[in-house]
Amino acid sequence: MTKTASTVRHSSFPIRHFPALLALLATGACTPRLPSLLSPPAPPNTLTFLHASDLHVPMSESAKTWAALQSGAPPAMALPGLVGGTPSCVVVTGDCTEFGGASAWKDFWRACTNLRLPVYAALGNHDSTWRTLQPEFTALYGGSSYSVDLGPARLLVLSSAAPQDPRPAFTVETLAWLEKELAREGAATPVIVAFHHSLDSGEFASRYEGDRLLDLLAPHNVRLALVGHGHAFRTHRWEWLTGIEGGSTFGPERGWNVIELRDGRLRVAVQRAGEPPSGHLLLDEPLAGGRRPEISLVTPFPEDTVESGFALCAALESGWEVCSAKIVAGDGAEAPLEFDARLSMQMKPPSCWRGHAPPLRGGPGYHAYRIVFEVRPAEDEATPSMPEGDPETPGSPAPPVAVGRSIVLRVMPAARDSAAVHEPRWHLLLPGSIRGAAEVADGGLYVATTDGVVHALETATGRERWQTRLGGACLGRPHFRPPRPHEGDEGGLFVGSLDGMVTCLDPESGQVRRRMSVGAPVAAPVIGDADRLYVADLDGGLTALDLSGRIVRWHRQIARGAIESAPVLADGTLYVTAWDTFVYAIDAATGAERWKAPCSSATLERAAKYYSAADHTPIVTADRVLVVDRGYRLTVLDRATGREVTRVDDVVAVATGDAGPGLAPDLHPHADHPSSWFAKRGGAIVRGDGPPGSRETWRVETDIGRMPAPPLVCGDRLVTASSTGEVTCRDSATGSLRWSWQATPDLYVMAPLTADRDTVYVCGMDGSVTALSLGE
Repeated sequence: MTKTASTVRHSSFPIRHFPALLALLATGACTPRLPSLLSPPAPPNTLTFLHASDLHVPMSESAKTWAALQSGAPPAMALPGLVGGTPSCVVVTGDCTEFGGASAWKDFWRACTNLRLPVYAALGNHDSTWRTLQPEFTALYGGSSYSVDLGPARLLVLSSAAPQDPRPAFTVETLAWLEKELAREGAATPVIVAFHHSLDSGEFASRYEGDRLLDLLAPHNVRLALVGHGHAFRTHRWEWLTGIEGGSTFGPERGWNVIELRDGRLRVAVQRAGEPPSGHLLLDEPLAGGRRPEISLVTPFPEDTVESGFALCAALESGWEVCSAKIVAGDGAEAPLEFDARLSMQMKPPSCWRGHAPPLRGGPGYHAYRIVFEVRPAEDEATPSMPEGDPETPGSPAPPVAVGRSIVLRVMPAARDSAAVHEPRWHLLLPGSIRGAAEVADGGLYVATTDGVVHALETATGRERWQTRLGGACLGRPHFRPPRPHEGDEGGLFVGSLDGMVTCLDPESGQVRRRMSVGAPVAAPVIGDADRLYVADLDGGLTALDLSGRIVRWHRQIARGAIESAPVLADGTLYVTAWDTFVYAIDAATGAERWKAPCSSATLERAAKYYSAADHTPIVTADRVLVVDRGYRLTVLDRATGREVTRVDDVVAVATGDAGPGLAPDLHPHADHPSSWFAKRGGAIVRGDGPPGSRETWRVETDIGRMPAPPLVCGDRLVTASSTGEVTCRDSATGSLRWSWQATPDLYVMAPLTADRDTVYVCGMDGSVTALSLGE
């Protein structure tokens, strides 16, 4: 069973981590070390620790900065503005490595050899995009989110890095773990959270991604958030929460932060590498906690169905002076909230505020809104959680602080604006994020989630038949094989997971039939033919198993980078993309390489590996192989030789031909088709006839996003999902819009779409599964 969290105490290394510790020692890697036994004990209720970020191992300049930190850490650290004390640990807010992977993780720990301090790290996007370090974090810390007892404060480390994707996202299970962990803390215990991405980063799907986190933190004594990613030393303010960025260990902002909790205050000082202490304090605030004003919704309630431009009423508890009030839509549009004296008289003691939401800019469906008040304590109230006034002006009032609350609503066009709306057949939320496509087979819909659970749903209603927890996170699509009794093949549902296992489940009951280890984390969907199952892994390996999943027919290390997308099997050849810039053609019978060819951007961009074509499964026609890379170029290769035939710029994703009932473009090659449909960078969907890039038949400008699920062609319909969950159905011949639906409240959709004969299924990182009729 996968552990999603752990409790780590800085005073001793947990016994349950010894197996991971011994394993790292056996490979020559370094592990977190304990504080020196000769260090003087810290006074009660005081704490000093270090905050570093963005090492990007094996960056050579980072090694020099890390060495400077080592020499300056024990036995004492005294900077101007701080009393000084022995650091108890180092918190690293992500991007420990440049490309992730087990080897780089070992190098990171070797860099920690002389620290003699525990190191608590968060996953960054560089740790999780090319070959995620989630398995290594689970082995060492118990999960990619975990809790650390620092004595006078609690440290909660979260992952803001989406698994095998450069875009940030807090998974459903991360937020659920955080909610439970916060509930265990007493009201007076100061809490510090640490994660990689600043909440105001434009890389999140929308502001709602960070707002969800703020909603969970608001009722608790959360004093500080530690972040990285921006390679700078600076202070952030996200409504009431202060964030501190940790600089980097290379570049112009080299160094680390020293954080001190002492004498009822929280102080953060910057120590730049190679420079004398400057005394520059990023933060100096009281440590004492206190409540923030509670915001309650009068109308509408969460998940209500409302018309665009709906009226909203919110109540704020008494004792607070309101400087401003507004409602903010997910796209950033704002509208004011006004004080409603009449309603407030009826609902004392809270004050009520009313207004109309900004007009709906996206399609109908699920949208997030945030109610934001800027408040300060009323003159007759004492609220210790509010910031102090100007220390140079005694008695000056505290500046206003923003507090907010989010609400998700099902928003429909006003009746006068739309005679009919294409509503989903059903919609549900699973307790885990969904990174891979759903599998449609035998009347069932099978979905694997990033918390390691496989769910079987009824296609007609969405009712859950069963669920089974596996031993690691599941990022790929389950693979259904129907039984063939006359050939001795009992079939099953095969699922790969990040613990390196392939599990065969009974499709009817969810019972585990057997597990098979391939020796490396598996993110790609399992595929198969009449003779074998094929499993690609994140260490660049490809394994052929017999149909039972018990016997290895062959195993080849084919790539020097992770394989995260499903291979495509056509006429005895497996076509594979990897995070090493290459596309491979592999003999399915023996595993021998037939050819390999670079994608276009790998030959044009300086940092070639970043631009591999690894997260878009190849499309195979009779004589061509089409791949899209992260430089947003489509490379067309000769299927027989791997020679580049042509390239097309500004392509995010591509589809050719009809996927057919129950198929999706991430697993099945297509026959030759005279047309191709492209999602273009900059926001357009294009149909081209003839060879790719030769001629546009039609173009529709639309906000498709940078990395959406590939278009899905279903007969005369073209279905697309934007990065943030807007699903559109168009006439494939003309591009005219048939219907649209917002499947997620502006949160990421990373999974490819799946369709059966009359329904398309959309899976979101918010755990949503939406069934939409393709229409007449």
